[in-house]
Amino acid sequence: MLEVRTPRKLSHAGEMDLAISALEAFLDEEVAHPGILLTLIDLTAAIGSQDKCKAFTQRLTTIIDAKENVEFAPICHCFLRIFEEEIPGSLPELQRLEKLSSENEDLINRSTLHFEERKIYKYDLASELVLAQRLFKSRMLSDDDYKTVIYDLCNYSSFMAESPSTVVHILNDRGLASYEKCMEFISEDSSLPMVSLKCFELHKEAFSLLHMEFMKYRAALVFDVMEGEALVAILNPYNTRLQSDVSMLTNTRCHFYLVKAEDYDLAVDSVRRAYLKESGVF
Repeated sequence: MLEVRTPRKLSHAGEMDLAISALEAFLDEEVAHPGILLTLIDLTAAIGSQDKCKAFTQRLTTIIDAKENVEFAPICHCFLRIFEEEIPGSLPELQRLEKLSSENEDLINRSTLHFEERKIYKYDLASELVLAQRLFKSRMLSDDDYKTVIYDLCNYSSFMAESPSTVVHILNDRGLASYEKCMEFISEDSSLPMVSLKCFELHKEAFSLLHMEFMKYRAALVFDVMEGEALVAILNPYNTRLQSDVSMLTNTRCHFYLVKAEDYDLAVDSVRRAYLKESGVF
């Protein structure tokens, strides 16, 4: 097994710092990816790194115009206003962004909800960025695959996500050749056994311990209860904050297992259908 410098379990603050460092490595490209800049703005704002947040906001401003990334105009305008007094000559940029927003109202309206709710469906983004970097450093991901994963994790579109924003989902959805070996590595490296949810019949006693929205966006599902203890399917064993939240919400001892993305999605869909059937929809 190749030695990896990334600690297996990090504090949330440690994850945030590592995630920021991982994304900053992508800023050397000639044209920065707007999603990466927005993610960096969110992460640095969350840890109170005002100087970095300001710098990333300024850079995001430079790649927004009538032809490119106009959907980012309103949110960039909001952040730029925070630093208005600290950035010389920011008034013309604020006026330009406001004008772009008003001239592209239809497009922006379609994107507004998605941007406003990004901190809900990307709540565990830092943990996923750390996982992606760990796989890359362990040579489980090629340069191109790593770039694909990072770009997809930092993607913001006008469509609300129907599945969690996870590294494992991206590897599967993209059909990357590294998917299977990454799953094997994650299981071995984290000492977390991988199970197939197809081998379990999901009962409400188990899956109702977590809210449907939690399953959808946080990527955790209770698939069985044995002797009062919960068996929980997850997709990122290194996300200790998620495991802590699950234990708190279920108010019971939890045992965590790694599952594949397609397996997880089928299980969540099965839970959704069970709730719909119970409500009389079908």
